[in-house]
Amino acid sequence: MIQHFEKDITVSQYECDFLNRMKPSSILRQVEQVSMDNCTAIGVDAALYERTHTAFLLAKLVLVLNRDITVGEQLHLDTTAALPVRAVYNRYTSLTVSGEEAAGVDTRWVLVDTQTKRILRKPPEEFQLPFVDRTEKSFDMSIRKGTELETLGMVKAEYSRTDINGHLNNAEYADIVFNYLPAELLREQALKKMVIYYHNELPFGEEMRILRGTNEDGQFYFQGIRERDGKPCFEAEAIFENGC
Repeated sequence: MIQHFEKDITVSQYECDFLNRMKPSSILRQVEQVSMDNCTAIGVDAALYERTHTAFLLAKLVLVLNRDITVGEQLHLDTTAALPVRAVYNRYTSLTVSGEEAAGVDTRWVLVDTQTKRILRKPPEEFQLPFVDRTEKSFDMSIRKGTELETLGMVKAEYSRTDINGHLNNAEYADIVFNYLPAELLREQALKKMVIYYHNELPFGEEMRILRGTNEDGQFYFQGIRERDGKPCFEAEAIFENGC
């Protein structure tokens, strides 16, 4: 019975920024992949999703960085998923270097019927999920909203940014946040925590407006508003501190 799943990777240059730090989006892409590898290993694969017309959609995530992860480092990923509580699945992924946790990603997922678009409180009978009752670790997922939001630009769900579900990939939202942060902040400070809420998908070819403000602690808060109907696509908070 596979209750958790592990793999090792080497951090590549293309995953890193101008200071050789692994980008938050790269961390999220690796976490997404190891989660998919875990599901495939227990038989929850593309064929099962197609037969049951279901899909797992990400609702919230928290990334916490204990230190920078840099190019060339050997990274060990260990992911564990929990059975649903009120239709919400919790997954925690630990990223360690030489046995020390460099980062952790806590995610919340829902299983949806792709035909009716409804959230399923219980998985179809074909799903055999050897998940734990509760993950050993989890993070505070609250977001402190910002004030005096300003519109900074538009983002489109272009071909290179979309995934198998036909909408903007989850990791792309981290890139969007970082693309709209001040350059001096990114040069001088280190990300400690990022929280992202995924409200409504941005389908391939559609656009959203990016808004930014600061909260009571001076940290940056973001919103993405879908241009077609004014519905929110996401909210995020990025928390920085000097050094890492």
